[in-house]
Amino acid sequence: MASYFNATATQLLGTELEIQLEIGHDNIDEYVKKAIMILEARNAIPEILLFQKKINNMVRSEKFE
Repeated sequence: MASYFNATATQLLGTELEIQLEIGHDNIDEYVKKAIMILEARNAIPEILLFQKKINNMVRSEKFE
């Protein structure tokens, strides 16, 4: 019956709480991927700022030559 309706047994026969738990469980992997991306971006910011500072210093030194 579930395959006919393209749904899980929980979606067809479960309580509202069970259905919401199943949806939440299905979304966890997506949330984890996004959280990892945010943390990696946060960790990259100091490197980006340092690189920008080096470029700015190079540009300044070329202006005075």
